[in-house]
Amino acid sequence: SMIRRSPLRVEWLNARIRRLSGVIRHNSIGVNLIHAHDPIAAYAAAESGIRLVMTCHGPMYEHAREAGISCPRYLALIQRIEAASIRNSDRIIAVDTGQRDILVRKGGDPDRIEVIPNAVDVSRVASMAKNIVRKSDRPYFLMLRRLVPKNGPQYAVKAFLEWVGDRDVELWIAGDGPLREEIQRLIAIHANGRKVMMLGHVSNSDVFGLIAQANATLVPSVPFQGVTEATSIAALESLALGTPVIASNIGGLVEIDQGKQVLLLVPPGDIGSLSRAMESCIVRPSGVEKRRLIAHVEDHFGATVWCERILHTYEQALEVS
Repeated sequence: SMIRRSPLRVEWLNARIRRLSGVIRHNSIGVNLIHAHDPIAAYAAAESGIRLVMTCHGPMYEHAREAGISCPRYLALIQRIEAASIRNSDRIIAVDTGQRDILVRKGGDPDRIEVIPNAVDVSRVASMAKNIVRKSDRPYFLMLRRLVPKNGPQYAVKAFLEWVGDRDVELWIAGDGPLREEIQRLIAIHANGRKVMMLGHVSNSDVFGLIAQANATLVPSVPFQGVTEATSIAALESLALGTPVIASNIGGLVEIDQGKQVLLLVPPGDIGSLSRAMESCIVRPSGVEKRRLIAHVEDHFGATVWCERILHTYEQALEVS
């Protein structure tokens, strides 16, 4: 908590900007466009005079507050950086309509903002899923989440423990974070706590094998400190492997579904609805259903579709007079 309040964060951030600016300056010969994926990089790139595209994955100021950062100077600096980055970008990509609305509220020009959801390379995900490092004799649900308030992991754990009873099913949690101790307490005091496996950090190369074997993955996000789940990569990767996803009906998760019922959407923080969704996934999906989920991702959130839209945005940025 001391680090979260420390003015040293201001010095660290200013040093990071100077370092990025130097890297850009020394490597910008012949460069026509820079694509930044956060406001800090966009802020550092703006002074180069090179055409700039910025992707907004989430509101920087709100994410800082969500993380518990309370240093007023640091938060004020973040606000200035974010505002300048929005103002200086030739084109801005929002990963869902919620992020677009936030950008507009922060002064972004709607005519310069395009919504392009996150995407996954379906064939690469399928290839990576062949790396099976941990097998289970029992069916399991998988929660791939950083254990922070906006991801709502405690709701999924409570729902599982209330629902599982004598069912021979487990919940595997891959991830770590400040809510770990709270979740461990929930597990310790419940008779079925032994059915919850805390795997801690799992490497990217091992994640896909876990997803492929799961009955379903859980994305129980809740709005928190002005932050709402955007286009969840974890949800897209699960669908790309034909694994059902139980998710909160908020933000970019609703936009992934597109009304096609490829996600099992439940109200955020609703333990009863989460439990009922788990019951519906007690049997793994048929081959036909798996192919339907995969096709949805390939058609709407695949790498080819994403690249085409990104290239079009680059063309628009380069045409700015």
